Amino acid sequence: MKGFDTMGEKVQFETGATRSATPAGSKGKPVRYDLISPIALRRLAETYAEGAEIHGARNWEKGLPIWDCLSRALAHISTYCGGDRSEDHLAHAVFGLCASMHFEESPAAMDSRSWEAVVPVEPSPCPACGLTLQEGATYEHETSTGNDWTKVLCPKCGMTGPYGDDEKMAIVLWNDIPRVKE
Repeated sequence: MKGFDTMGEKVQFETGATRSATPAGSKGKPVRYDLISPIALRRLAETYAEGAEIHGARNWEKGLPIWDCLSRALAHISTYCGGDRSEDHLAHAVFGLCASMHFEESPAAMDSRSWEAVVPVEPSPCPACGLTLQEGATYEHETSTGNDWTKVLCPKCGMTGPYGDDEKMAIVLWNDIPRVKE
């Protein structure tokens, strides 16, 4: 950065004033907040303000599953890539990534939340034929690359959802499939 030289553990500015060196981050490397785009930071702050208006300030800090944050971030990126500019999809995606990083480093917020508390136990109706699957959902299992995979299968029309690593994740992915709004 123009205007100062590093001297060991202190920084001396061209005026002669000194300060402590840039603080180290979690990996012992310097933290450089001055390199963050003020435009991106403003757009992210606007997204946080929008969320606070809808859900209450700091609601997200109550705990969100990382898989949900990442899924929504990817959905916003995909929507943006598809040409939709109806909202700031990039800033919403960055929120999801920021929340994921937060919970990755401080998972205590999630420790008291059981999987059942955040995941619907029952699959939503089939997006293709509308069959209510609460009573009649079937699951297709497959083993590949050493992993067991499961997906929801509609017994009426045969539509299948994405593979998850267990039935509950398969339900989450099934329920994330867009439905036609009537």
